[in-house]
Amino acid sequence: MKKNFDKMWYMIISLVGMKHVGKSTLLAKLKKDGSCIDLDDEIEGAYQKKNKIHKSTREIYSILGAKAFRAYESTILEDICKQLQLDPVPLVFLATGGGIAEYEPSMCILQKHTRIIHLLSDVETIWKRIIENGIPAYVSSQTKEEFLEIMKTRTKIYSAYTSHTINANLPVTSQRREVLSLARKEKESN
Repeated sequence: MKKNFDKMWYMIISLVGMKHVGKSTLLAKLKKDGSCIDLDDEIEGAYQKKNKIHKSTREIYSILGAKAFRAYESTILEDICKQLQLDPVPLVFLATGGGIAEYEPSMCILQKHTRIIHLLSDVETIWKRIIENGIPAYVSSQTKEEFLEIMKTRTKIYSAYTSHTINANLPVTSQRREVLSLARKEKESN
């Protein structure tokens, strides 16, 4: 039986920010508070279903190229949002890939269907995590300077679409409390 979408309160909170800022870590802490979706996992699952082979998002990015990957990511995101409209869940947390800011249609989808929270950290913290965990596919020269320019550009874009920013240098338990506080305020205002 289809749920009555108009009468049921629901919210999708999307987490955006640079790679290694802590979106997946925060998402893991939010699992007991609502449904959690990692867009990168959804991209990998859709690719595997279509191509009968598992590839990481980094590999898919390399195979498709930046432009086609962003369009593919946007299609998966739109499908998720449409499915959640058809079968709404009271509270959904959606972690996006760091590069989602590079494709305006994806940011518009997020803005239309979700409350966007930007996780923001300092360059040194994120760069250290990137060095420890691997240079992203989108950083061609593997230099801190190139990464800094990408971060500046993306931060401006995130800020233009974001309804709230959380300091990702805070303990993840504090970040979780802040996200849940925002969800409660939103629910009370509806």
